[in-house]
Amino acid sequence: MKQIKRKIDKDPTYSLPTLKTEMHLLWDNARTYNQEGSWVYEAADQMQEAFDEMYEAELASIASASASAGNGAGNGNGAGTSGQTSQVPSGTSTPMFKAGAGVGKIKLNLGSKLKAQAAQSVASGSASLTGEESGGDEDEDDDDDY
Repeated sequence: MKQIKRKIDKDPTYSLPTLKTEMHLLWDNARTYNQEGSWVYEAADQMQEAFDEMYEAELASIASASASAGNGAGNGNGAGTSGQTSQVPSGTSTPMFKAGAGVGKIKLNLGSKLKAQAAQSVASGSASLTGEESGGDEDEDDDDDY
């Protein structure tokens, strides 16, 4: 996970499809190198399923936000020209894996700067993540930290 985060932080051309591919590789490796039925194998299945659902929902949310921002219908406070506010509850745009008993949690937080850049990228037709500020601690070695 830290290697993926490092790539996002350092590569201005890192794209959302690349993120999805690398996350799938992470879970494929967990299933390859752990026995079927083990908690790691089962957690990989659950996390991949949850990630795929959140990924598609977030892409739809970004595309929707880009579309409404591009048509000038919003007034800056969440209300469209009709005066109605969004029906999406606050906090639902930050995905978080809800694990079962005994399984850890994963949260991928892109931050507001990267989320805004992703929305601009979707609007322009090139979904990519960039960012010079990681906001986290740096781990320069290539080993996996558990």
